[in-house]
Amino acid sequence: MRTLENLQKQSSGVIRRVHGSGLTLDRLLALGFTPGTQVTYLFCAPFGDPVVFRLRGTTLAIGRAQARLIELREESKKKRKKCTAFLPL
Repeated sequence: MRTLENLQKQSSGVIRRVHGSGLTLDRLLALGFTPGTQVTYLFCAPFGDPVVFRLRGTTLAIGRAQARLIELREESKKKRKKCTAFLPL
């Protein structure tokens, strides 16, 4: 399972599911960590916690424990072919 905690710096992913319960789940959803949202990992604090993400046009910091609860979609292994159709002028 790929989570926000596993993202590399300056890479992004799309949220698949937010695990957890109670106030933790409510807080993450209220901050905008909802399924279908694209998230970019920016940086972390000097000792590794908290971690900073950009989503929905804003920058947010959450703890590693919370980042572990946010599951990302798996990247598709299949690459799209580039369209190279020739159109005469």
